[in-house]
Amino acid sequence: MFWEYQFLYEQKLLHHHLYFYKNNLIENVRADTAGSAKYISEHKNKNDAAIASKLSAKIYNLDILASNIEDEKENATRFLIMGKPVLQPVLGKDKYITSFLFKLKSKPAALYQSLGGFAINGVNLTKLQSYPEKNSFTSYFFLCDLDGHIDEPKIQKSLEELGLHCEDFHVLGVFPADKFREK
Repeated sequence: MFWEYQFLYEQKLLHHHLYFYKNNLIENVRADTAGSAKYISEHKNKNDAAIASKLSAKIYNLDILASNIEDEKENATRFLIMGKPVLQPVLGKDKYITSFLFKLKSKPAALYQSLGGFAINGVNLTKLQSYPEKNSFTSYFFLCDLDGHIDEPKIQKSLEELGLHCEDFHVLGVFPADKFREK
């Protein structure tokens, strides 16, 4: 490979680690993949490259130097479209995902205590990701996905228990679970 520095979004680094290692590349983490492509197009340094979509390459008039460089071919990227009004499927026989954001009260073992309601009610959490509150190392928001619909009694009980430990809580939405998840 002839480029030296890669500009990429942090999450992409996790999916392309072997490619970086095998090609002795230096990563430079950026805010997002499209922004990385834009940076490359504006600075025109032949030693730089970006990991981004084909659409980004087209928009910013960039050559695609390598494709399919992910470590795991079965990786999938999810996108969440947010807006108003909130649309939520009516509870039926389908499988659903509920996504929500919460901030815990600042106390010892808060996360451990807050998750107990999900275990007691048999609710499967499929994602739990923390994000530090702006300019803080002591306050975090958590993004969570669970298997189920917010109108199911066991989900309602679990979220009610979580609410006892929260300073802030927002349901982002309820979505039909894609068949892809059944692999």
